[in-house]
Amino acid sequence: MAKRHLAALRKRYAREFGNPLRGVWKMEFQARGAVHFHIFCAPPIGKRFPQWLSVAWAEVVNAADPVERAAHVAAGTRVDWAEGIRAADPRRVAVYFTKHGSANFGDKEYQNVPPQEWLAEGKTLGRFWGYWLDPVETDVPVDKDRAIFAARVLRRWSRATLGTRRELVWRTHTGSGVIYRRHARRRVRRMRGHAGFISANDGPRLADHIARAIDARFGVPNDAATGDTPSSEIPRSG
Repeated sequence: MAKRHLAALRKRYAREFGNPLRGVWKMEFQARGAVHFHIFCAPPIGKRFPQWLSVAWAEVVNAADPVERAAHVAAGTRVDWAEGIRAADPRRVAVYFTKHGSANFGDKEYQNVPPQEWLAEGKTLGRFWGYWLDPVETDVPVDKDRAIFAARVLRRWSRATLGTRRELVWRTHTGSGVIYRRHARRRVRRMRGHAGFISANDGPRLADHIARAIDARFGVPNDAATGDTPSSEIPRSG
């Protein structure tokens, strides 16, 4: 039901503003057990949108109790323009949503745990997150040596640019031998085992650099993967 409400809200947005609602969404659970959706998007700026959103969501939920329905409209929905402005690049958005979905999110972790009433009824959760975007993807076949080389370059790039994150680690007290846990800063690691994912602000530019690095390293046609296609003809997109 909650996912249908979300789909209905998106249809209402398209009818009201003439454009599809594009963005990234995540499903969370409030302390009282109700489903809560967090959406990162670029809505129309102005007072009209928050007011429309409160009424539209109340109509989508369609509470039978008129008092509860009025409370829905009065409470509204939180529209945080400042948080959107701070997320000035795609990589920051990815980090933000990854943080909300991680097991180390602190006192907000309960939002990722379905209430027992939900599980007792045998309901399936489906996806916790999704996106309404038009991704641009390009497949570039390469042989094993080039793939390993590209993964190494990306792994080194991520180590140099991704910084650190806060993690809980086990420690042993040198005097008493007591084992305890504490927070520590650890480097963010990607592309372990020559596979994985990374977040970049300019994907096509990064892909172009990877292609040029492959050209500089091998400088021969990529016969093993593409027959007789020279590596210099690898599309510069990603």
